[in-house]
Amino acid sequence: MRSTARSGPRAAAGGLLLRPALGTLRSQMDPDTTGGAILLGLRGLAVVGHGSSGPDGIANAIRLAAHGVEERAVERTAQLLERSGMTRGSMRDRKVS
Repeated sequence: MRSTARSGPRAAAGGLLLRPALGTLRSQMDPDTTGGAILLGLRGLAVVGHGSSGPDGIANAIRLAAHGVEERAVERTAQLLERSGMTRGSMRDRKVS
């Protein structure tokens, strides 16, 4: 992106205007920012860390897991699925033969 932004005066001006937004995007896409992703479909909480996470990313993955436990993410997801009729059992019962 940097070389494209420096390819001419118009591109340089556009690059300067986009710089704050791109900085925010960079921090949002940084694997250390979130640390990982919660897996759904398990009977417990699991966080899969990003492969390129450093120490900060690992710490954030642990925080994410702790937050998921505090917020009862597994139990709440199970309740929502039950209420919506989208559990494995109810889906199996709906199959048309």
